[in-house]
Amino acid sequence: MNSGPKRASAGCLVVLLVAWLACLPLRVPAAMAVVELGGGLCGGLFGFCIAMVTRTRKPVFIYFWLGLAALTLWPVYAGWPYANPAAITVWPGGSTLFYSAFDVMRPGAFMVALVPPFALLGQHGPDT
Repeated sequence: MNSGPKRASAGCLVVLLVAWLACLPLRVPAAMAVVELGGGLCGGLFGFCIAMVTRTRKPVFIYFWLGLAALTLWPVYAGWPYANPAAITVWPGGSTLFYSAFDVMRPGAFMVALVPPFALLGQHGPDT
């Protein structure tokens, strides 16, 4: 069995953990975990839906899975789950760019989390 998708999935989980650890100096670990898990959940659902598109040949099911995939994009666009940027504590002399950490983490977690379900469940070969 090909272990590439499993290594890619493990690597994605490591990236999400390291990104969360990098945000610890901002002193909002619980809020950052909620934002990362919410974005990751939506990304994982998106990857699953796209993987299901590759597994079916019936146009009705293809459009059904594409519609569900499109619905998973809305929470990232709308800023769900909400986290208060004012809760971020930036050290003296720190950049004000750190106040956008939640807005960076949400789509970042979405993009990283869509890889494992697609890598593990998607059909990656030509039609036979």
